[in-house]
Amino acid sequence: MKNPINKIIVNVDYSGSSLNAVNTAIQMCKRHRAELHLLYLVDASNFPPLEDEAGPGSTFNDQLFKEELVVFMDLADSIRTSYGVKCTLHHDTNNTSSSICEKARELDCDLIIHPVETDNRFFRYLFHSSSYRIFKQAPCSVLTVPAEKTFDCFNNILFPVRPEKDTKGKYFFSRSILIKNNANVSIIGLLEKQEPHITKTVKDMIGDARTWMNEDQLFYTSGVALNPNAAEGITSVGHDEDADLIIINGSSKRNAWEFLFGSYTQRMIENNDFAVLCFKRKKAMDIASETVDADLHFTMA
Repeated sequence: MKNPINKIIVNVDYSGSSLNAVNTAIQMCKRHRAELHLLYLVDASNFPPLEDEAGPGSTFNDQLFKEELVVFMDLADSIRTSYGVKCTLHHDTNNTSSSICEKARELDCDLIIHPVETDNRFFRYLFHSSSYRIFKQAPCSVLTVPAEKTFDCFNNILFPVRPEKDTKGKYFFSRSILIKNNANVSIIGLLEKQEPHITKTVKDMIGDARTWMNEDQLFYTSGVALNPNAAEGITSVGHDEDADLIIINGSSKRNAWEFLFGSYTQRMIENNDFAVLCFKRKKAMDIASETVDADLHFTMA
């Protein structure tokens, strides 16, 4: 099976949270031998025309923008030189959350990395944060990174198992992350209520995950947790396991309660404690092969 992470894209604006996300992207690109694409979204209001140059309809200072662009070009050059990562800078004057998704689709990226905001979480659930809007529109998986945390690697990874459709897809997308980080993995079967058929389904899925990880020679533990609130249950286990990264299947569906207080996916994506990889299957993704490339085992940074 080929490495499923070959192109990573991240928005960059020189804020601390953005640079944390860029650092995470750099380290992942080194481990996965992936290309890094930086996207600079231009806010035209930051480049007002000079008074003596402003004419009818003039709303943009092109010279000031070019000077700013040079700074980001220097960042891309520095990444190429210092880390040996193939890095390309892009810019877009459409400064919206859909821009990075459109660019990811255009470049056929495998992963979007985005920082989590630190503003009021209730309003993020009600009006959708940029992280969640990006996930909803993304053509690929999304990794969210807490604004004030830096991840050079992921040592402790939580792999929740719920009665969901694509646990196999989630595993075979994330297996290279598990392997290349030489991570300790916790497989947690989450039960929101005790019903025999659901319990059996979750335990069978844990068994599948154990089989895949045995084949990949990963170190893991497994268990079951009961909590009627899935996000709360996973977050609690994440703290207990001192997790760096939680890998989930994402869904944009929400019921009336979740519209106000956030769905499982929203609450996980927008937490400020863990990096969260929200798996979304690409149309062309091939997970048919269950054979691990030797390359995955011998290219850890």
